[in-house]
Amino acid sequence: MGEKEKEFFWAARIGDFDKVKRFLETRQVDVNCRDKYNDTALIDASRKGHVEIVELLINNEADIDLKNNSDYTALILVGNQIQKSN
Repeated sequence: MGEKEKEFFWAARIGDFDKVKRFLETRQVDVNCRDKYNDTALIDASRKGHVEIVELLINNEADIDLKNNSDYTALILVGNQIQKSN
């Protein structure tokens, strides 16, 4: 994973909507790039409950069916966030 991808993941993880949007608009990274755990930015944003970023990524063709090394998809992680908030 290159530096651009690391920045993209970090922005998704911490909820920096504007930075994620810039990466997508300028096509600096593949929206479905993966880290060493096979997480995607969508999986990270879902895990952290960053709904606006999740929507942005999906609207930019993030694959909702990709699984990480723990066999989780973004949908599973969003469900976990919903359960925690109830």
